[in-house]
Amino acid sequence: MLKTYQQGINTGPSIEYHADLTRVRIQSNYVGGLLEGAVQLYDAGGSLLASGVYKNDAPFSGRILQNRELCDYENGKKSGTCILQDHTGKTLQTTTWKDGKKDGEAVFMRPGATALMGVYRDGQPWEGDFITGRTDFSERYVAGIKTASVTFFPGTDTIQRIEALKNGPVREFDRKGQLLWEGVVKDGAPMEGQIRSKNNVFSWKNGKKNGIAICFDNDGHKIRTDSFVDNQQEGITIWYKNNREVSRCRFEKGKPMDGTVQKDNEAFDTYKNGLQNGPSKRKYRAVYLYENWVDGKREGESLVIWRRVVNGKADTLRYQGTYQADAAIDGYFVNNSSLEHRLKGRKNGLSITYRSDIGYGLEKVETFRNDTLDGPAVYYPEKDHYAKPDTLKCLFANGLPIEGFFPEKYSNLEMRFVRYEDGKKTGVKKVYNRDSHAYMEYHDGKTYSGRRRSKLPNTFDYYNQGQKNYTITFVDVFLKDTLSIIRYQDSLAMTTDLKGRILQKTVYSDTYSNANGYTDYFNKKGHAVNRLYFKDHEVESGCSGLIEYHKNSHLLFTAQVCMDSVEATITTNYVNHVTHQVQHLKRPVTILCPVVVDEPSLHELLRRESRVECIETDTGNKIATYTIENKGKNGIEIQENSGQFILLRYQNSHTYSDRVQVNSLHQAKDQIKQWEGK
Repeated sequence: MLKTYQQGINTGPSIEYHADLTRVRIQSNYVGGLLEGAVQLYDAGGSLLASGVYKNDAPFSGRILQNRELCDYENGKKSGTCILQDHTGKTLQTTTWKDGKKDGEAVFMRPGATALMGVYRDGQPWEGDFITGRTDFSERYVAGIKTASVTFFPGTDTIQRIEALKNGPVREFDRKGQLLWEGVVKDGAPMEGQIRSKNNVFSWKNGKKNGIAICFDNDGHKIRTDSFVDNQQEGITIWYKNNREVSRCRFEKGKPMDGTVQKDNEAFDTYKNGLQNGPSKRKYRAVYLYENWVDGKREGESLVIWRRVVNGKADTLRYQGTYQADAAIDGYFVNNSSLEHRLKGRKNGLSITYRSDIGYGLEKVETFRNDTLDGPAVYYPEKDHYAKPDTLKCLFANGLPIEGFFPEKYSNLEMRFVRYEDGKKTGVKKVYNRDSHAYMEYHDGKTYSGRRRSKLPNTFDYYNQGQKNYTITFVDVFLKDTLSIIRYQDSLAMTTDLKGRILQKTVYSDTYSNANGYTDYFNKKGHAVNRLYFKDHEVESGCSGLIEYHKNSHLLFTAQVCMDSVEATITTNYVNHVTHQVQHLKRPVTILCPVVVDEPSLHELLRRESRVECIETDTGNKIATYTIENKGKNGIEIQENSGQFILLRYQNSHTYSDRVQVNSLHQAKDQIKQWEGK
């Protein structure tokens, strides 16, 4: 890739090469970090495949390749033919578009089998077979109504299953076309016959499991048969391996009574008279646990075999222990995700705890004497690329912390450590939150260094030596991709995207902690377009930048938040500009500063108590209104979707009482009049 930069921003010609790094694949141009102007696509032989034009970082006209999809564009919308390819360049599907919507014939390719064909109307499947995900699964439509789903054996034309959506027959065939299973569903639920559910085939009578059920593995081999009576296991269950019986057990009212219950990972339990009796086996990845049971209690010797690879060589560890009446007495024992040593029934020596299975993800190593912490302990808070690498140590004597970080709180969600010196607690504390991947060190109750979750969605504040340095908003809660960065310096906070483009600039009257000042919003060309004033964490007046809401790479609507001394108003404009909504919120409205109003925080605002007006853009007339209060919504809400209108009627509830979908605004008005009794 060859790019041109001016003052740190991609501006000028850009060239992407084929794998040999000598022949041009894509030639384009950037202005202020955005794609702008002509773009050409060349094949490996140097011939021009497609040529188009970008405006404001979006395809505008011509034929353009984007996200492995080669499409025709007119005035910024897909119009013509689109070809979707896989990573090798093979065609997956060909669709016809008109004014940004699928409209016309579509062809879906399936490896090793004939293609499927369907017809779209106004962006929706209308007639034929359609593939929207897996190539072995399609949906069949007749006159715009989905009538069935069809599953194929991979790489063949043999129909495996045709399933009615809610009512009717369900049939499954083998590769030769012979009928295997047949049943009936009612209101989407199995009623009669034999019907597959994932890897299980259940027998149904009067809507309940009755008769033999068969479980298959992912390769279609039988691994278990069960017997059901009115939804409960009753009778003999048999387990198979390589089509041979390996164990069986008799069940009564869903509980094992006599025989051997085979489990995953080679594990099994032995039952007699409804209680565990005899040998059992467990497997935790590379660790095998063998125990003996007498009348539901562990008794006698247990054995732990741990197969490891150390320095490239296989190594097997063996740990033995002894149980009496289900109590661990002497030796080594595996307890869930820990390995511990006991002497005369008490913990003595090392106790090692892992995050999941034995040997995977070390969590803590502690030293015990007579069930009491005594000696060194090492704790391993979250250690992955999201969190600060850290190892915390603490020395104990007779159960009391002497020196190091003592685990004041230790759970699956949060770990809180307090620093001890000479047996006394200090003002230093470290807190790790596994759910949000946040960590923070506190000095005398005040933030000192680390990262903690902000009140904004998917946003974290970063601190160093007691000062907040910057705030990062991520695409999702797993912190995979950065969306925007706010950097703090004295009385200025600057928000930029990954390309370095300024999104917002906040100027404080004092420091950022004072929360008094204003925020400027910038457009794609780098010009300030709106300003919001705030005081004491509350917005006083002004308007935010334009918020865009996308779904599946398509712009659905834009929104803007404006506030004055009386109320806050959110104006939502749909892309086709037939209607827009104005939402009046009850004051006060508090937004964290800098004033970041993005898509997630917009939806937080939309859930506040407010009055919403749906307005016809051309005439300015109110079409419908509804209110949002703690008890729910009341009134009529209108949503636009691909040129159609969804009307929802609420009656003092968060759940709508009526839902109607119509094709035009005129029909929407008629339906509203009916509901209002006019």
